[in-house]
Amino acid sequence: MAGSSPATESGAPTPSPVTLHETLPGITGTASWYPAHGLIAAAGPALRTGDWRGRLVVVSANGRSVTVTLSDWCLCPRRLIDLSDDAFARLAPLSRGLVQVIVTPAGPRPTPPATDTGGNQP
Repeated sequence: MAGSSPATESGAPTPSPVTLHETLPGITGTASWYPAHGLIAAAGPALRTGDWRGRLVVVSANGRSVTVTLSDWCLCPRRLIDLSDDAFARLAPLSRGLVQVIVTPAGPRPTPPATDTGGNQP
């Protein structure tokens, strides 16, 4: 069919990658976890658009939210995001393994502090 998305094995349309600002209030999907320290996450295919590394996103589930930095990518075609164990534990017990989430932008990407170029020094 012209103009339609390719279908998955179940017949449902395959989601296309989208940018977060186009999908407010957010993108829904499944989150998993992996052993890592800090509030970081690996982006699934739907989140790897544009300049995504370093982007802050809010991940919400079960009435709880956590802000994470997209620092890596995951080869997880059926998952939206792969959270560090620290981040996942703020949303659900690690024993659950997977949780349905909504991912929204957390605001502009943090800018690194300006560095002194060595101009005039006393």
